[in-house]
Amino acid sequence: MGLAFILSTLIGAILYIIFKNKDQLRWTKEELVGQKVVINSLGQKKMNRLKQTMYHAADEFFLMGKYLILGAFVASLFQTLLDRDVLLAIGSNEMSSSAVMMAFAYLLSLCSEADAFVAASFSNTFSTGSLVAFLVYGPMLDLKNTFMLFAFFKVRFVMVFMIVVTITVFISVMALQFGQVL
Repeated sequence: MGLAFILSTLIGAILYIIFKNKDQLRWTKEELVGQKVVINSLGQKKMNRLKQTMYHAADEFFLMGKYLILGAFVASLFQTLLDRDVLLAIGSNEMSSSAVMMAFAYLLSLCSEADAFVAASFSNTFSTGSLVAFLVYGPMLDLKNTFMLFAFFKVRFVMVFMIVVTITVFISVMALQFGQVL
C-alpha cells in the first residue's frame, strides 16, 4: 500500500510536468454538463440538484458497468484457459516474472480486494516482487480502465499515462527486488 501511494504521487507529478495545466479531457465542461434550470416560487432560476445527481448516477452505472462486465469476462477466460506449466517456466526469472504479472494485472484486474486473492493463487509460482507488481499495477491500470480512459481523455494523454505507469511500477519493483537480494 505504501509503494502504491508513493508511486501514485510520483506518477501524478510526472504527468503534471509533462502536461502542465493543459486540459486533457475529450470534451469541455459545458459539453459534459447538461444543466436543467428550474424557476422557484420567487421567480429565481434554480437547478434541481437532486434530480441531476440521480440522472448522473444512473448514467455512470450503465456507462461503467459494461467495462466491469467486460473485465470480469476476460479475467474468467484467463483463469480458465491458462496453462500452469508455462507459468512455472516464466516465474523463475525476476524480470520476466514481474513483467508477466504486470501483464496479468492489466488483463485480470477486477478490483483491489479480488486482486489479492488472484495474487495469492500465484504465490507458489511467482516471486514476492512480481506479486507486488501485480497488486500495485492492477489498480492503477487495467483493461477496463483503459477503455474508460480512452472514452474520456485525449489519446496522447492516455498513451503517456500508460507508459509512465508501466515504467514507474516496473522500475520500482525491480529496485524492491534488488533491495531484497542485498
